[in-house]
Amino acid sequence: MSPLKVGTDSMLLGSFISSDSKLQGLDLGAGTGVLSLMLAQKNQKLQIDAVEIDANVANECDLNFQNSKWRKNLKCITADYLQFPFKKKYDLIFSNPPYHFENILSPDNGVNISKHSLLSDFIQFFKLVKQLLTENGDFWIILPFSSSDQLTKLASEHGLFLKEYICIHSKPSKKNIRMILNFSSQKQDAIREREFVIRNENNLYSEEYIALTKDFHSKDLC
Repeated sequence: MSPLKVGTDSMLLGSFISSDSKLQGLDLGAGTGVLSLMLAQKNQKLQIDAVEIDANVANECDLNFQNSKWRKNLKCITADYLQFPFKKKYDLIFSNPPYHFENILSPDNGVNISKHSLLSDFIQFFKLVKQLLTENGDFWIILPFSSSDQLTKLASEHGLFLKEYICIHSKPSKKNIRMILNFSSQKQDAIREREFVIRNENNLYSEEYIALTKDFHSKDLC
């Protein structure tokens, strides 16, 4: 079984990504395919390549694809995306990457692959995204708020320029837990800024979270 399942990060990122008019999508570090499935549901003209390095997780991802109504739009690739010989460019690239920088790793290698990255990995990652992104394409990523400034600067150094960011708050009183970032290969005259709250102070989902994610839940949230 895969070390990571459906989480709030993927639910938020997949819901916020704008895929209108996009035709070729790339999911880097696809896990079990949650993001790809969400984007395929949103835009049924979008053809998505989902790349996952862990063979067991990739098998689960492929099974999820084959059992979905969008199977013809989804392709799972078992590979290290930094080594894979891509043959085309994409107008939509997205990723919910491993982003924890702790020095002490888990004894579970599957968890390590899922949760830990070195900063040098992000340099190679951003270079790859720049190489594969079409001139007018969009790249979306979710990161911890604490590392978003550092990685945004790193991305810009490699030709990816911030277009939009969404600051995610757990509650009105618990701010700045995540940042959803939208990059482009083109420098922007203005950067769109938004804020979003997941839960109210009573711990129930906010109305904006329910409205944003309602199409991807099998039952109503409360």
